[in-house]
Amino acid sequence: MTSTTLLSRWRALVALLVLALQAASCGGGADLLAGVGSGGTGGGTTTDSFSLGAIRGFGSVIVNGVRYDDTTAAITSDDGLTLSRDALRLSMVVEVSGPVDSAGTDGVATRIRVVSEARGVVQSVSPTAGQFVVLGVPVQVSAATVFDGVGSLAGLAPGQSVEVYGFFDRASRSLSATRVELRTEALSRYKVHGLVGTVDPRSRSFLFGGLVVDYSAALQVGLGAGPAPGVEVRVSAAAAPATDGVWRVDRIEAVQAPDYGGAGKVRIEGPVNSFGSAAGFYLGGVRADASGAQFQTGSAAGLGEGARVVMEGRIEDGVFKVSRVEYDRSTVEAPEFEVRGAVDRVTGAGQFVLRNTVVDASAAALDGGTLADLRVGRRIEARGQINGGVLRATRLKFED
Repeated sequence: MTSTTLLSRWRALVALLVLALQAASCGGGADLLAGVGSGGTGGGTTTDSFSLGAIRGFGSVIVNGVRYDDTTAAITSDDGLTLSRDALRLSMVVEVSGPVDSAGTDGVATRIRVVSEARGVVQSVSPTAGQFVVLGVPVQVSAATVFDGVGSLAGLAPGQSVEVYGFFDRASRSLSATRVELRTEALSRYKVHGLVGTVDPRSRSFLFGGLVVDYSAALQVGLGAGPAPGVEVRVSAAAAPATDGVWRVDRIEAVQAPDYGGAGKVRIEGPVNSFGSAAGFYLGGVRADASGAQFQTGSAAGLGEGARVVMEGRIEDGVFKVSRVEYDRSTVEAPEFEVRGAVDRVTGAGQFVLRNTVVDASAAALDGGTLADLRVGRRIEARGQINGGVLRATRLKFED
């Protein structure tokens, strides 16, 4: 028996033991977007799950309303790099696999894959339009976008290097950013998610936003006879575009559905794409059918190209059969985040760091202690909204 097999079995055993212990506690269900609610479990039975969405909290990693214990998870990037738990940040978009309890609120992550949508140099910034452009693709920011290394969109400037997490919206041909990180080191890879424009097969190039992509030396993955107009792709290269606006890339990959691994419960966050009807559209790269779904907020009338949703269901014959739908309002109102665990550093009066998240609790409602009780190692739970890269806690609970 290989060491990999032994490790997988050990992780699965740990997952089942953790969920069995959690089953002794009680609690209500959670909305698909909640995650920072009461949590709890609904019983000892478990179901394999897959979740694609932005991280809304730590303690456990909270994605689409599920609290996943990430202690034993294998964590990788979409570039194939192995990552540590410390690499995870609020509002990163991740794919999480692992068993969840019968209520679908608590689980154990066996695999976490971090997915970013763009890495490159800022070409232009338009604060009035709420966007900037990187590698020819517009990036929309909102009240929900978390900035790291820069306070807000107004702090970005052309020539700066950034990494963008979020979702691609075919309707607007833009990225909707959940997280924007300022990168101060020299980039070794540039990449972006977008749509192929007009193709010139003679020069082996195509229009891509504000750039011309030269794919004459590129490895092509999943493209059959080659790039075609309207195909959703991820393009990448070791170098940035040239000054003449031509980007000579070394890899083009057609966007495929994620690896759901036979999960019995699937949750996906993102914008609706290629909408035909409630029975036929795309979400997260997979064809979806929500004709029989229950709507927790709104109704089926709200579905359409670009509608931001979280959906739950199962995969049947390659189709995402949706059972529950919730409309995501995070693009128009800032979501609440949660961090829970032992304080790593105290940086000032009511200010500290936990799981690489800077927290300001100076104006928070306190439960079980005072700000003078904050110290390294003290277990707390802080909830609030992100502003200027800082979690401005509205509630702070001392847990021991």
